[in-house]
Amino acid sequence: MLTIKEIINKQPYKITVRFSNNNIRVIDFSKLILQLPALKNPESFLKVDLDDYPTLSWKGLAQIQDYDGKLIEAPLDFCPDMLWEISSEIN
Repeated sequence: MLTIKEIINKQPYKITVRFSNNNIRVIDFSKLILQLPALKNPESFLKVDLDDYPTLSWKGLAQIQDYDGKLIEAPLDFCPDMLWEISSEIN
């Protein structure tokens, strides 16, 4: 299973990363942005960081329901394998 070792560059809406297999690839989120309104704001998008997994994560951009049914903030993150699939090699 892949992880992300490093964020090399970030700009709205592309992030260049180094995966755990040492390949450097660009992830273009421009098509996903349509389905993820929380990431549409360029300032929010650029707050991406690596979490403990490690994968790309945006703190507080998602919501989950706790055991009492209350909605609480949660990180928005993505499976590194999925990010690999939508990424492209740097030319």
